[in-house]
This record gives sequence, structure tokens and C-alpha cells, in this order.
Amino acid sequence: MSIQMEEWRDLPGYGGWYQVSDWGRIRSFRDQHRKGARLKTPTILNPTRGPYGTHIVIKWEGKQRTVQVGKAVALTFLGSIPQGWIAYHKDDNPENNALTNIGIGPRSELSRERMRRKVAGWNRKPVLKIDRGLTVVEAYPSSSAAARANGYRQDAMWRFCTLAIEFSVFAPDDFLYTFDDDKWVRKALQRARAELDAMGARYNDPHTECYYDLPSEQDETLDLTGLRWVEVPTLALQNTKG
Repeated sequence: MSIQMEEWRDLPGYGGWYQVSDWGRIRSFRDQHRKGARLKTPTILNPTRGPYGTHIVIKWEGKQRTVQVGKAVALTFLGSIPQGWIAYHKDDNPENNALTNIGIGPRSELSRERMRRKVAGWNRKPVLKIDRGLTVVEAYPSSSAAARANGYRQDAMWRFCTLAIEFSVFAPDDFLYTFDDDKWVRKALQRARAELDAMGARYNDPHTECYYDLPSEQDETLDLTGLRWVEVPTLALQNTKG
């Protein structure tokens, strides 16, 4: 089995001081200890994980520059990026910067496609229906099924599940709808508890499993006043000689 060799090329615009590989790595020939000196063996730079992908920060012409690794791979191996186009990760994994995973395309079309895939993923997620006591009363295999079962349009159910509602976290039918996912359930319950606390409403706390409607210990105490005590005679055992 042949092993693919890593190919390095100069990163455009940096005079050969930085190189990018088709594996998605970046290395530097700059000597950090001697100004203007060039290293014989370059240093592999460790990228930083950011909200939009991995990047490195380099110094060039007296200024710091943030270089997106995926974009650097595209510029180095695919050529200049036309105006209105962007580099993107084919598998949507911002840490996979290999050349085989990098493409370029129109920003508008890619944004619409990403939104379509995102919404399609949401539509396939199970949905929980929760009442004002914060008790799950129903579950649905998807947001589409939840919308049909409760008489809502699909876009309205999407807004409920993603908490894209301004005034109340509860839908018009007084139920809370959220994706059956730890992250979304946590966000939804956090907003619901804040809203119910402001109203002074009772609810079941899902974190402590404390049910507020249970009787207190005082309510469970037996009231013994007024009871008439009856003396029960004991049976005397007589020993008989056999």
C-alpha cells in the first residue's frame, strides 16, 4: 500500500516564509529569536480553534494577521478566490483542513445550502412537548410530526424548538416544545423556569426532582387527639402437668 506524501507549497503573499501542505498544515521558516533569520528546519504551527474554523496568527510587515487554515489551503492549492466566493469544508468539519475536504463556491449559494441542511437536520430531531409543570407529556419523532399533531405550521414549530420566540418560551397552546437534545432541553428549561419563577407558578424542578405539590412532613403527621384507647386483655398461659 502506497503512502501519500505530504506536499508543501509557499503560502501566496508571504515571500516563502510560510508554507501550507495538502494535509492542511502550516509551517514557518521564521526564527523567533533572531530577527530576519531563516530556519533551515521549519516549525509546524499549531492552529487555534475559533468559531469559524481553525486559524493561526502570524506577524507580517510589523502587524499581526489571522490566517484561516482552510482558506490558506484553498489559496495555495486551488488559486485565488473570486469576489463573492468563499472557501468551505465539504464535510462541515472545520478542523479537517486537508485539500480533499476544501472547496470554494459562491457565498450566497453555500449559505442557503448550509441552512437547508441545518433545517433538514432539525426536522429529523425528536421533539418533546412539556407542560407548565415542566413535565414531559408527549414526544414526536420530528418537528414536522410535532407541528402536524398540534396544529402548527412547520416554520412555527421550528421557532418554538429553537427558542426563536420573544415574549414567552411557551407556545400559544401553553406548552413548551424543544428538541430532545441535552443542549436544547437545558436552554428551554432555563428560560421556562425563569418565566415561571417571575409568575410565582409551581412546577416540578427537573434538576432536583422536587415535586412542589407533594404534602409536607407536617401534613403527613397523624393527629391522635380524640382517639379512645381500648385495653386489650392478655391471655394467660397455664402450665399443665402432662
